[in-house]
Amino acid sequence: MNPSQKIRRYLNQGLAIGILLLLSACSAWAQGVQGTWQGTLHASNGDLPLVFHLGANGSGTVDSPAQNFHGPLQYSVNGNQITITVSSVNGTYSGTVNGKQMNGTWSQNGQGLPLALTKQ
Repeated sequence: MNPSQKIRRYLNQGLAIGILLLLSACSAWAQGVQGTWQGTLHASNGDLPLVFHLGANGSGTVDSPAQNFHGPLQYSVNGNQITITVSSVNGTYSGTVNGKQMNGTWSQNGQGLPLALTKQ
């Protein structure tokens, strides 16, 4: 094996290791958001407590106790950004995760309201 082949081999090995580390870090970050998150949506017609249960593989459920609502959700994480979609009510939460806090916007039927969530 000549020197340039050796260099290419080491670079390819380093790239593969780097990709594995990046995937591992992304998976660890997604696992960090798993759990129960609570917050209150402050709407013009009153306060609405919400509870998001984020499970494995980007799925979970949402509860709105005041409305006797329980439904499925899907979520995705990109860095510290999270998007939660509740298709059954045409709702989406887009926020930033910072430890045990999420700050973002709940959007439903074309209207958005700020929503802060705390991990329980």
